Amino acid sequence: MPAAALLTGIVFWASCNAVKEDRRECPCILSVEMRNLPAYPAMLFVNDSLAGEAQRDTTLQVWVTAGGQVTLAAFSGARPAADMTVRIPHGEQAPALYTYQAGADCTGESVRAVVQMHKQFCLLQVRFLGPPGWGNPLSVVLRGGVNGFSLPDGRPLEGAFRCHLDKTSGCRIPRQHPGDPLWLDLLLEDDVLRSFPLGTYLEQAGFDWTAPDLPDKVLEVDVSLTSIRFQAPGWNMVEALDIVI
Repeated sequence: MPAAALLTGIVFWASCNAVKEDRRECPCILSVEMRNLPAYPAMLFVNDSLAGEAQRDTTLQVWVTAGGQVTLAAFSGARPAADMTVRIPHGEQAPALYTYQAGADCTGESVRAVVQMHKQFCLLQVRFLGPPGWGNPLSVVLRGGVNGFSLPDGRPLEGAFRCHLDKTSGCRIPRQHPGDPLWLDLLLEDDVLRSFPLGTYLEQAGFDWTAPDLPDKVLEVDVSLTSIRFQAPGWNMVEALDIVI
């Protein structure tokens, strides 16, 4: 904080401290602990305005007007647009987004908040099983109807999502609303062989899109000449293939 601004704040605080009966225009020191975060840098917003950026473990101090509630939002993994949303470009996977939303009561002279980030994406990895020599021309595309995230209220945003799944690293899927359409397209070269309701399969396997932190998921796909089996711990689904590969 610049010295002149700090001096002004101290004088302002002293004048407020002398008039105990009315603190509506007095400042409150908001101390926000940014520690043990999953990724850096992390940005802090107070009432939708950028209040600071943490490159490492630190405590950010913000002067706010005392006498009411303020909203806090922090995130790492992507930079939001002016409307405080993060959108996923078409054809790309979701960013490794971690967020925090909370309110703070600034009726006193100081208040402390501790940022606790939450994971807003699922890294899906698919392991293909099949006959010897199988799989080289096979590819997978994930697509759905959520392509963003609203930072202030933690709401998934509607929009076309499409990601080509890498066989080694997988694909990051953004948080969905329960029941949102999410599809897995199985392609041979450039031709779509079949489309499967991946969202339904994940929910049948116990995946909870409302969990504070979305877990990563590994899905085994066993392809034969006549059927395809999707497997996750404690769950499996077999679909007949009407196209012989």
